[in-house]
Amino acid sequence: MDVESIHEVNAKLLAECVRYINNTGRVGNRSGTVKEMTEEERPFLTPPPAKRYEVGVHATARVSNQQLFEFDGHVYSAPRPCAGKEIGLIAYAYRVELYYRGRRVWECDRPVFPGENRVYPDHYMFDLEIKPRSRENAYPLLEGVLPPELDAFRKICGSKPTMCYQLYMLMRLKREVGQEKLLAAVGIANGEGSPTYDRVLEILSPGRGGADARDDEFHVEDRDPSCYAALLGDDERGT
Repeated sequence: MDVESIHEVNAKLLAECVRYINNTGRVGNRSGTVKEMTEEERPFLTPPPAKRYEVGVHATARVSNQQLFEFDGHVYSAPRPCAGKEIGLIAYAYRVELYYRGRRVWECDRPVFPGENRVYPDHYMFDLEIKPRSRENAYPLLEGVLPPELDAFRKICGSKPTMCYQLYMLMRLKREVGQEKLLAAVGIANGEGSPTYDRVLEILSPGRGGADARDDEFHVEDRDPSCYAALLGDDERGT
C-alpha cells in the first residue's frame, strides 16, 4: 500500500471491508449474499466493551550516549537527560511511551514499516547549538522525523550542508514564533519552489530578513526618541 502511517492502512482496510460486504454475492453454501448474511448475524454480535482497554508491552532499554536505543527492530531517540540511562517503555499498538525515573518523558507514534526510525531533531538542539560543525551531516537533521512542511523543505532545499544549517536555524526560529506560524511560513516557501531560511524569515517578518538576521540572538524594538524625553526632563516638549 502507498501509505504514510498505520492510520491510512486502517482506513483502507475499513473501506475494503465495506466494499466486500456491499458488493459480494453468495459465498460457498450460504443462503444469501454477504450483505444479507451480515444483517442476519448482526443481532448476535457481541457489543464492544463500555471502556476502552489498551494492552501495552512493557520493556526497558539502555539509551546510548548518542541518545539512541532500539526497540522492536526500530531506532528511537530519547530526550537528552536520558542519555546513558536505562528507561522504561510501554509500547501500544500505535504509540510508544518513554519513562525515566517513573515519569513519562516522551511519546511518539509507533513505526510500522521496515527502515522507519523515530529519531527527533528536537532532542538534539542543545548539541547542535554547542557543536556547529556537527550540523553539516547530523543524522537527526538528515533522516530524523519532522513535520510534513519541514520534511518537504529538507527534500527540495539545496546541498546537504546548506540544508542542514538552514533546517537547524528554522528549528531555532520555531522557539521564537511558535510551531504553527513557522510551519505555515515554511509551507508558503515550499510552494514557491526554492525554499530558504531567509525566505521564511521574510514571510514571517517582512522587512526584517536578509542574511545578517539569521544569527541575531536579540532583537531591539525601534522606538521614537520622544519616548525617552521624560528621562531628560523634556516630557512636555516631547524632544
